[in-house]
Amino acid sequence: MNNIMDAQNRNGWKAESTLYEYHFEEETSTLNHSGRAQLGWILENAPADRRAVYVQTADNTETSQLRLSAVREAVGEIVVDNNIPPVTLRTDSPRGRSAAEIEGIQRAIRATAPEPRIQYTPLPSGTSG
Repeated sequence: MNNIMDAQNRNGWKAESTLYEYHFEEETSTLNHSGRAQLGWILENAPADRRAVYVQTADNTETSQLRLSAVREAVGEIVVDNNIPPVTLRTDSPRGRSAAEIEGIQRAIRATAPEPRIQYTPLPSGTSG
């Protein structure tokens, strides 16, 4: 039982410490605002024994290496001491959706929502209810 829980715990931290494709600018493979925020969270909040940064592999080696270099450079800018965590590639798929995708879905839902159909008629003033 403990082995199963330990594996789940390890995998959970690995997922939380992974920078996925939506954390990078599509054209340049540099970290976007969300990616920098996630990286900062990993470096500041992950327990020391779980502090590692994983980078989702891209469709090609060149993009994967650009992402890896961008993250290593950003880690070097953030970490002030020599306690730099490992930064490695990881083959995985995002567990969720990017904020931009969710915002697009929410906008589409609001744009297609019908107007409210309940008509409100106030009581004449001076009457008690």
